[in-house]
Amino acid sequence: MGKTTKDCTIMFVDIAGSTRLYQEYGDTLAQDSIARCLIRLSEIIKRHRGTVVKFIGDEILCYLQDPELAFQAAFKLQEIAKDTVDPNGVQLSLRIGMHFGSAIIEDTDLYGDSVNVAAAMRDIAKGGQIIATEEIVAHIPPEISHFTRRYDTSRIKGRQEQTTIYEILWEGEASTQILSGTTSVEKMKSSKLQLAFQETELALLANMPALTLGRDYSCSIIIEGTLISRQHASIEYRRGKFLMIDKSTNGTYILTEDGRSIYLRREEFPLWGKGKISLGKTIIDEDTQDLIHYTTL
Repeated sequence: MGKTTKDCTIMFVDIAGSTRLYQEYGDTLAQDSIARCLIRLSEIIKRHRGTVVKFIGDEILCYLQDPELAFQAAFKLQEIAKDTVDPNGVQLSLRIGMHFGSAIIEDTDLYGDSVNVAAAMRDIAKGGQIIATEEIVAHIPPEISHFTRRYDTSRIKGRQEQTTIYEILWEGEASTQILSGTTSVEKMKSSKLQLAFQETELALLANMPALTLGRDYSCSIIIEGTLISRQHASIEYRRGKFLMIDKSTNGTYILTEDGRSIYLRREEFPLWGKGKISLGKTIIDEDTQDLIHYTTL
């Protein structure tokens, strides 16, 4: 296969409490139940266009290209574990950790900082939990991210900045909607984006070139400020969505109409509904003149 580097959702799926299973059911029965479970879980991952990299004891390391499908896979994995008692009479519980980022894929293994971050999310998760980083939450449709809640912040080994952690609320209404497909990304598609900044108003249509934002006089919207890069960010239309793409040093902040605060740094985020954008600094006062207001139609 060789070596490639790609952006993807890295996911660890771990069978919680396996040590207890060996003590309670004995080695042979516990090992058989765990093996059956891992095979079934790997089939679900593959059905969601995921790639199973390897089994590590009682867990699976895998990656998926589409963050939305990764969420659906995680929901389905937990649903199966909750509702299944195997032929040995054993019911297993899963801990799932997820992160979106760049990873090195080589032969039958996965390397890089993003893998370590996903592993840290797995370690934080308890049995029956899905724990994900802010990076993956920023890459899914709002209809799905509605079923997340900010869980904690943590300093992960090898990273200077604190990592914001989310818990994925997969049971009840969330499971029904995600697995039935009623949260489809089709709902957030749009063909027109309106922007307003101070006295400037612009519209971006599906067939138009990307808009640029920053200090440089060539930008579509020019914004002065010491925290703003010359070519700070751009907005482009892709596959039915308007994407905010940060290219800056200090990042871009987005406040969505449902009250979520999104931070991007060399990342992208789909704009939907109405919201506010701030270049280089957090949104503290929603009425400040430095904010860019957006509306998708």
